[in-house]
Amino acid sequence: MSPYSIFIKETSVRDDQQFHRSVNRLLKLPENTPMPQTIVSLEKLHKKHQKKLGRDHQTTLLTLFNLTVMYHMTGQNEKALPHITVVVEYFQKIFPPNDTNVLLATKIQAGIFKDLGKYFEAKELLQRIINFETKVTFSPWNTDSVVRTLLEMGAVCEKLQEHHEALKNFIDAFELISNTYGLHHQSMWEVQAKIARLLFLLENHEDCLSILEVVLSSQRDTLGTSDQHYETTKKTLEWVANCTKTSGVERGFFEVVDDGRIMEPSTLEESAWIRKSMGLFHWKVGDLVKAEQYLHSCLALQVTIYRDNPMHEEIIKTKHLLSMVLVHLGFHSNGLRIMHIVLKSLEDSLGKDHPELIICKTNVAVINKLMGNFNDAYVHIQEAYQIAEKCLKKDDSLLFEVQHNKICIMISLGEEEGDILGNCKTLVENRTRVLGPRHQDTLSSQSVLSTVYNMQGKHRLAVETLTKVYDIRTEMLGPKHLITLTTMLDLLILRTNLGLPLDVAIQECSSLVLHFLKNTPKDHPETFRAKETLAIFSKMLGKHSDAVCLFDIILETRTASAGWHHPDTLMTLCELGETMERQGKLRGAYEVYREACLARMFILGERHPVVSDNLGKMSWAFILAFRNCRKLMF
Repeated sequence: MSPYSIFIKETSVRDDQQFHRSVNRLLKLPENTPMPQTIVSLEKLHKKHQKKLGRDHQTTLLTLFNLTVMYHMTGQNEKALPHITVVVEYFQKIFPPNDTNVLLATKIQAGIFKDLGKYFEAKELLQRIINFETKVTFSPWNTDSVVRTLLEMGAVCEKLQEHHEALKNFIDAFELISNTYGLHHQSMWEVQAKIARLLFLLENHEDCLSILEVVLSSQRDTLGTSDQHYETTKKTLEWVANCTKTSGVERGFFEVVDDGRIMEPSTLEESAWIRKSMGLFHWKVGDLVKAEQYLHSCLALQVTIYRDNPMHEEIIKTKHLLSMVLVHLGFHSNGLRIMHIVLKSLEDSLGKDHPELIICKTNVAVINKLMGNFNDAYVHIQEAYQIAEKCLKKDDSLLFEVQHNKICIMISLGEEEGDILGNCKTLVENRTRVLGPRHQDTLSSQSVLSTVYNMQGKHRLAVETLTKVYDIRTEMLGPKHLITLTTMLDLLILRTNLGLPLDVAIQECSSLVLHFLKNTPKDHPETFRAKETLAIFSKMLGKHSDAVCLFDIILETRTASAGWHHPDTLMTLCELGETMERQGKLRGAYEVYREACLARMFILGERHPVVSDNLGKMSWAFILAFRNCRKLMF
């Protein structure tokens, strides 16, 4: 059984058939007329137009273009090549340089070059198309076109033995599909299979197996175990696993390339590219630990490659990615430290108002928000927003991202809900219009909108909004993905506000905690949040001993990972104090409240509403514990 059986491409068959039928209609032939007969009719029509209208007439050239495409579809590329050159030159004369007609003709020309083995010419044309499609005209509505171009580019790079470039293009296609359609879209299997094949050829069997397992799991969930695609992938997985065991190459690719002393610089660069690409892949499918390992490994290689320039662009990009992965793993301080290094490097090289700083400043703001440094977060997000407003178009997806994070930070700062609600609704409408209703960024803004509804007491609207988000994410990412689990937890909390019985909530939350423990690192922030939600539900139902036990475990771990002054730690501390108060342990509750109040007073100031609330709770616990005292003492 060969591993290549699942790599047969079938993406363009449907489009070829549609084009063939449209040409038949144009020629007033029956739609099911065979291709050879259609080509004969087109040749006659082209000769007729040539004779009657002239070689350079628009109608003649458009007929020639249709004929050229038909030649290409039937494999007659030697005939097609001179014709497509004429057509492209004509389109470049009558259309603007980046018009879609020019791009379409150029794509056909690149395909003809590729099929004729002229890979350098094909690569040059495809690179031009990619630069335009991804940087100038990209929108979710032309995702399929961009993905096909990236896959063609990857295939051409493979033919040229440029494996790291091929892998980069396949990873770009993977990310584009996952953002637009989700991880379970059928076109994702083809891209993942191409990545797996390339890794197999590079003798990186471990990651080839890892990706095939992802494909197999997705096909099992979507198609079932009796489907032919599932069976083929399963046999391929077994074949690769058997190769790994029997061929003595279980060391894999990376052990061979780790000794930089015996490698040429170009090989080191290729290895760094592969590691970075695999880091991105594992981050996308939710395996953060592997993503962090690959990016650390990539960074170590890049430091060796660019030892004379420690602030090289590739090192900065990898540090940026590594910082975000560390943050998602819960290592906020380390992530923020690296992100500040990246920001300083960019400011020194580009200036303080360069568009490249928008993403970095936004990420610094987001990390500060996660760490509870809300004022610092607002300063950085405001700076990012000012640069974005100045440099970006009003429908730019990056501007939407900055607006989204600004709204989240304003919520954390306790800004007026009314203004936030209007801004959030506008952002959801804009993202839906530009990116589509099922894009992950649109769904993120809808999640924030549900939070705002909940803050205003509109619990039913909040549940309805988040339920739609959860259903789409389950379909696109699968029920076990971290983002889906987080959405499910948020939805459970909202349903409880709407009147879900606490015993049912505890049962569902216990199950959810197990899912988090199984599918995420045990010290992941969302795992903590799920445990804390279970503790709160237990407290509300009167199971105070269970709640105190959970709060103690969470508090110990959060203190070690995030520190005493982190808002999440202080929130857990307050919940513990409230539970102890309900248990009748008033002296202990007072001590816990006092500790939380002093920390919050130091961070937020004496007049902040949260501090006032803490003071009230602490005073009441003090009075109950020491009834003969009337005065608050520290």
